[in-house]
Amino acid sequence: DDPPLARVNAAARAGEDAARRFIADAGHEFGSALSTFIAYWRCERGEAFADRIVIGSGVARIGDGLTGRRDALLTEELRRGVTGGLAAFGIAAYDADGVVVSALGHEREFLAFTPPW
Repeated sequence: DDPPLARVNAAARAGEDAARRFIADAGHEFGSALSTFIAYWRCERGEAFADRIVIGSGVARIGDGLTGRRDALLTEELRRGVTGGLAAFGIAAYDADGVVVSALGHEREFLAFTPPW
C-alpha cells in the first residue's frame, strides 16, 4: 500500500489535473509560509536569514518530471511562493534560487541531522 503522497504523485504523473494542482498549491503555500519566517528574521530581527534553504530529497521529488525544468513541481512552486510572499513584504530582492534540493539522499539526510538534545 503506497503512502498518500506517493499516490498523489503517481496520479499527477498520469495526467490527473487535480493531483497536479494539489502538489502545486501545497508547494506554493509552503513557500508563502516560509517567506513569512524569512521576512520576520530580516525585518524584525534585522539579521540575514540564510543563503540556502535545503529541501529534503524525498519531499523535493514530489511532482518530479512534471515541469520540464530542473526541479520537481513542488519545489518550483515553493520557490514561487517564497518570491511572491517576500515581494508582499517588500523584500523582493531575496533570491529564491537559494531554495535548493538536498543532494544527500534521505538516508544521509537523516544521519546528518544531529538534534541539540
